Amino acid sequence: MDIKRTLPANYRKEDEALFREHLSYALPQTGPIHFHNTLASGMSYLVQGIRLLPESFPDTLESSEWKWEWNAHAKIGTRIRTLLNIWRHRTGKSISEPAIWFTDTWSLSYYFWFIETLPRLCSVESLWRKGNPVFLPERFLDVEFVRDSIERFNIPRLETIPATQSLLFKDLVIPKRTAGIHHTHPTYLTRAAEILRGENPPQPKRKIHISRKKARMRKFVNQEEVDAVFDKFDYETVNMEDLSWNEQAQLMIEARVLASIHGAGLANMVLMQPGSLVLEMRMKGPFNSSYFNMASACKHPYFYMTCEPAHEGVHEQQNDFIIDINELGKTLEQIESY
Repeated sequence: MDIKRTLPANYRKEDEALFREHLSYALPQTGPIHFHNTLASGMSYLVQGIRLLPESFPDTLESSEWKWEWNAHAKIGTRIRTLLNIWRHRTGKSISEPAIWFTDTWSLSYYFWFIETLPRLCSVESLWRKGNPVFLPERFLDVEFVRDSIERFNIPRLETIPATQSLLFKDLVIPKRTAGIHHTHPTYLTRAAEILRGENPPQPKRKIHISRKKARMRKFVNQEEVDAVFDKFDYETVNMEDLSWNEQAQLMIEARVLASIHGAGLANMVLMQPGSLVLEMRMKGPFNSSYFNMASACKHPYFYMTCEPAHEGVHEQQNDFIIDINELGKTLEQIESY
């Protein structure tokens, strides 16, 4: 299945090279795979016999330069230690009925939980709706956004495996990856979003600016000026770390516009209603298309701004940003008139 994406709402011709290669993507084939006599550990590893399954990891669809975690476990010493640890913690119990496993070693990432893990769960919704048990590592439920979001799925039989245990499954059903890293499957992401929002969400009216002023990095050097511009356009500037996940979710459900620096805060767009607007403020240089792709899948018109780095030669993930205040005002005016 090939998907097509539209250009940003405020696209500039001089940025053609940034977006050209991201306007289409061939989705992989999805569906469940059955693994027989497989051990699943509370640390997210999957073992069949003496084989550590690549389905333990998130990077099986990617080119070799992305497979750092799989490559690390390909080293014989690391693999033997992992296998011995899993075998040592095996319980005497086994599960004979088909059971679903939809997580991997990256699923506790906020971005990957919403962009890939929950869509994978949705790809086998018919199975767990009819009563097949769903298993995940017990430690996942210690994480607020996992616990509160999975609760909204009302899974009839949700079971966990402690971190110090491994459980044998006679028939472990693992949904295939719905898309590669930086991409998402529109059908399954849309379904996850519908479940997370619930029925009859309110009319979206709020304009939200996610601030990173409390973060260690990837924040605006000229933050006070930035906040003043957003205030002028009646945006609510919020620090997500001050809110519970359920409060964040409700904020996004009610949002008509979301503006944020490139980062996991933009993953919250999954909760916004289709047609809501997204503004990503990114650093100049190579384009990470994750949120452009996500906005397309969610049917959110996407706006972008390019910022200067505060420190030359430092990667975007560890840098701070300097944004042109006049250009920010012009972009917010474009959003107002969209």
